[in-house]
Amino acid sequence: MTEHVDPDLAGRAAATRVVVVGGGIAGLVAAWECARIGMPVTLLEATGRLGGSIETVRLDGIAVDLVADAVPRGPGALADLIDDLGLRELVEPAATEVVAIAAAAPNRPAGAVQVTPLPQHLAGIPANTWAEPVRRIVGAAGVWRAYLDRLRPPLTIGRQRSLGDLVRTRMGARVRDRMVAPLSVGLYGVEPELVDADLAVPGLSAALTRAGSLSGAVGQLLPDAPSGDGTDAGATTSGHPRRGTLRGGLSTLVSALTERLRDLDVDIRLDAPVVELRPLDDGWAIRTSTPASSAGTEGAGSAEEGAGAPVGTTADGGADRAAGAEASGSPTPTDMTADIVVLAATAGSIAALLTTLGVRVEVPVAPVRDVVTLVTDAATPTSGPDAGRAAPALVCAVPGASAAATLVDAAAMWPSVAAAAGPERRVLRVALVAGDGDGDGGGDDDDDGYATGRAAGVESDAALVARAYHEAVAVFGSGVGEVRAAAHRRVTLMPPASTLDHADRATSARAAVARLGGVAAVGSWLSGGGLATVVGDTVEEIESVRRETLFGRH
Repeated sequence: MTEHVDPDLAGRAAATRVVVVGGGIAGLVAAWECARIGMPVTLLEATGRLGGSIETVRLDGIAVDLVADAVPRGPGALADLIDDLGLRELVEPAATEVVAIAAAAPNRPAGAVQVTPLPQHLAGIPANTWAEPVRRIVGAAGVWRAYLDRLRPPLTIGRQRSLGDLVRTRMGARVRDRMVAPLSVGLYGVEPELVDADLAVPGLSAALTRAGSLSGAVGQLLPDAPSGDGTDAGATTSGHPRRGTLRGGLSTLVSALTERLRDLDVDIRLDAPVVELRPLDDGWAIRTSTPASSAGTEGAGSAEEGAGAPVGTTADGGADRAAGAEASGSPTPTDMTADIVVLAATAGSIAALLTTLGVRVEVPVAPVRDVVTLVTDAATPTSGPDAGRAAPALVCAVPGASAAATLVDAAAMWPSVAAAAGPERRVLRVALVAGDGDGDGGGDDDDDGYATGRAAGVESDAALVARAYHEAVAVFGSGVGEVRAAAHRRVTLMPPASTLDHADRATSARAAVARLGGVAAVGSWLSGGGLATVVGDTVEEIESVRRETLFGRH
């Protein structure tokens, strides 16, 4: 049955020119949502490829995601997008979702770590403070202090927005520092004090009032553990993994979406940074610094071979250019006009453009990570305390205990990666705490919580690979053999939506942008980090733009 399309609405859509600035997942989804109703769309990406932090490369012949690697398996806008693109059969669940904590090992040489899987928890808060893993992580004194949570009289229980303050008050500093902080800081770059407890763990305050203790509240909520992209990192309890990936890498999503955009005649231009945005009487003028050239699918971030690069160099993953997409000669300005402009680039670049229009927005300060992906031999474990260690697939370090914030065994987490690697290789991703301070929302793109960039900073790639390898051996043991291939990306983490100041900052920024008329802004600096969060927020924001365009302001 063919849907009836109002010819007036169809004509209005066809007459509305849209320019999307930024080719990460937010920009791609924005372009898709506009083009699918008949709006002519031009997408401008400042770099040589699409996808932003979604980047799959081949290292030693294995397709590996370098930064973003997972999607939630529950319902939502991202799930709908996967279905619309016909990718549902490629979704595979995580083989494990157990999270471990790496803490300084007692009575061991400096730098040695003790890896302990977290017991049942939500955002690192244990349901049973007497569980043996809790004792291993926080020590006997920490366990006894945490037990006081059960003894506090109900009248002292009040609503506490800050997750860090709540945990410290109820269970003590050791639980906060060694169980909660490794997850919030390691995964999201946010101190627990800056996390909204009820956004990170929905229903926590109400459950706390009912149960009379924080551990009791977690116990009540565990069967219905949330599956969002904030600081929820609770272990699955239902036996059904909440996270998944796409076989072949998440760039499959970018490639499929790019193909759909091409089918809808979207004009995709790579290496086209926007240098000026100027209001006109009937729309906007946009100037880029390079000649226009449409992209082919090769610019969609698809996997390419990176194993040929010497160990320690940055594999040029996803940086191949589409036929004709490379500009020849010196860049020259290119002008175009639009009725609607969607800003989907980095927070820093968007803020710079808006400043030229007299609009100032607050850009979140975010930490930097040097993410190093290693393909190593799977060595035979030696004897000693590390022999045969089988660490979980995701390890979060206690801040200060390791140079790494998180470590991921991708072959242990994803069955398709394990099958490609075989028993003789390991695929490890190490997120090192960068040494040159906080980021400012810059980078190649700003989509699902990361702004990605090429190698930068004071350390060479070779030094970063060596440091990442050292941390991997410290955590995963002597079963980590020699490095066969490596890739490095520098990323700036965008804070999740569960941070205390996020909603006010995003609302203020969007209100300022809306006053310009004909301009919208999307991306993780407004939605909060997380691929699903960004996609959902972008769909909602563009739906508002479409309704206003087709039906007028209500």
